[in-house]
Amino acid sequence: MKKKEFQNIEGVFLEIDDLIKYSFIARNIHLRKSSKVNSIMAGRHASKLRGRGMDFEESRAYVNGDDIRNIDWRVTAKLQKTYTKVFQEEKEHPAIIVTDLSKSMFFGSKKNMKSVCASQITALMAYKLSGDGDRVGGIVIKDDDVEMVKPKRDKKSLLHFLEKVVEANNELATVEFEKSLKASQVKVFEQLHNLISHDYIVVVISDFKRYDPTVIQALLNLSVHNDVIVFKVYDKLEKVMPEEIIAMTDGESQIEINGKNKKTLESIKKDFENKQKEFVDELNSYKIPVFLINTERTIEEQILEQLGL
Repeated sequence: MKKKEFQNIEGVFLEIDDLIKYSFIARNIHLRKSSKVNSIMAGRHASKLRGRGMDFEESRAYVNGDDIRNIDWRVTAKLQKTYTKVFQEEKEHPAIIVTDLSKSMFFGSKKNMKSVCASQITALMAYKLSGDGDRVGGIVIKDDDVEMVKPKRDKKSLLHFLEKVVEANNELATVEFEKSLKASQVKVFEQLHNLISHDYIVVVISDFKRYDPTVIQALLNLSVHNDVIVFKVYDKLEKVMPEEIIAMTDGESQIEINGKNKKTLESIKKDFENKQKEFVDELNSYKIPVFLINTERTIEEQILEQLGL
């Protein structure tokens, strides 16, 4: 399948201008200001996202009106007088955006391919984090390769990363479908562990269709000392099948699904919902926020809705 067959179809392929427009949309996403973020972004180390956005600077004597949650109990006990912690505003934090643009993402039944949604989320988050003063870099996962751009603060580097995303997106029609992503997964997390020490913001965008448990464990490990945010992209057809007989393939084998059988349709829907819930519950249990993004609506509308804005 060649790109030229789809070049006039919106939602299948991207140009860099399609992502640059998110520099304007990002201004309406306020990760640090929404009260709803307190519950969605409540990770162990998510103070930068929850609204405090401060680094400890010093302790001083407590005065009326100070937040009692900031009392420095160690100094208070030592000096026998109440002291409170003083924070200085954090100016920036390094951020890594991991974008899955492997073959399973080249799927969509309505408005966009999952790969297009993932690319749009990447641009939105890149511009948002950069606009907040964070150094932004990223990793693009392909079936057989990994592209990496180290976190920097300049616009040229951000644009270079987005160009890598566009390039990978537009290659999807011609790449071979690989059943396992294990090789590129290993590369990704090897590079992440080399890049990341602590206090990073790590954004992971994928459909999580072909990830093995080691990837989930790696996310949990990263969340111990970093703020991890997950965007899970899905298509309605993965949940609700049409009421007709359809053939589906994974690139090697093909199966036929009888959508006229209501029990089959209900079973597919229930299986999808159960797996989605298990995924969200597991990550939430480790205080990793998960945004569920479908391919039918704009990604900014869905993110704002889930943030309660």
